[in-house]
Parts: sequence; C-alpha cells; structure tokens
Amino acid sequence: MPLRRDGDRVEEIEDFDSWIEDTLTEAIARGKFDNMPQAGKPIRIERNPYQPELDMAFSRLKNAGMAPAWIELDREIRAMHDALDHWLAAAAGRLAAEASRIQHRDERPASQPPSTELPWRQRWWPFRLFADLAIKESEIDVVTAWRRWSNERWIVRNQYLERAMQLDARILLFNNSVPRDLWHLEKVRLLPDRAGERFETALPARGQYT
Repeated sequence: MPLRRDGDRVEEIEDFDSWIEDTLTEAIARGKFDNMPQAGKPIRIERNPYQPELDMAFSRLKNAGMAPAWIELDREIRAMHDALDHWLAAAAGRLAAEASRIQHRDERPASQPPSTELPWRQRWWPFRLFADLAIKESEIDVVTAWRRWSNERWIVRNQYLERAMQLDARILLFNNSVPRDLWHLEKVRLLPDRAGERFETALPARGQYT
C-alpha cells in the first residue's frame, strides 16, 4: 500500500482519488491557490498536431516554463555534444603540440646534441637540484618520449570513449522518448565504433606525425 510522508507523519493511501480530492480541498482552505497567475481566466491551450491527446498537458508545461521530457533531453544532449567536442579539441591540440615537439627533437642533427651548459645561477649549489632535473629531462631519448606520448594518448582515448558512452545513453533515452510521429527527429547513436572513428580523426596515432 502506498505511503505518504508529511514530516514525521506517515499516512497510508488507500484510494488515490479520495486522497487527491482531500489534498486539494485542504490546499484551498489554506489559500494555496489564492492570487495565482491567470486566476479566473480561460486556460490557454495550444494545439499539438502530433499528440493532440496531450494538448492540455503540453500547454500547462509551457505555461510553467517547462517542456516535455524528450525536449529537455534534446537540450541536454546538445550541451553534452558541445562539451565533448570542446574537450576532445583541447586534448588533441595539447597532444599534437607535444608530438610536434618530439618530432622536432627526432629531426635534430646528431652533430647538435642538446646543450647541458648551465647558466651561472644554476651552477650555484642551491639551484643544482633543479638543474639536474632539467638535464635528465633533456636527456630523455626520442623513443621514450614517443612511448610516453602514446601512453598519454591511450589514456585520453579511454576517457573520451567513456564520455561518449554516457552521451550515447542519453541519445538512446531520447530516441525512446520522442513521439512516434516525430521519428525523424531521432538522433544517430554514438556507439563505440563511431566514437572511436571520431577520436582517430581528431587525434591520429603516432604514424601521422612521423
């Protein structure tokens, strides 16, 4: 049997119709419906050619500044799409810049090894720790640098696919919620294969940089 909680009081609902009527009567007695917008005016109903049986429901939602669930889902999906595209573009730009830097190191003539000469400030002992770290970083060979880059790309790819999976779940919910007569508004799913292709296009593997 359904229960209704009102603070610390728990009430069993035996008949929904009578419970709704009692609730409305109590609210009217308390003046909850006094001075409401458009009180005493005809209800403005906008016709919906696709689902005329829901004209009243959709009109009330619109007057309250709300929309049907599938329209709200459409807005959410558009925002998620934009956020995912911006996230991928930022990650691709960062890794592409790093790949270009590694490629430049790879193309440097062997006769011009990276200089390990330290400025006079770094020769003083308090700066030696940071100087040693800088030298070790500069001595990292290109193969190791590419390995690090590939690992970072793999992490970014997994993060992208996880975000794409969350977006695809919302798209599936939207497609199942859209009215049958509006089937042409259904969205293309962002399944793993399609998401993977989008990622490879935005952030190709190392072979595209060498």
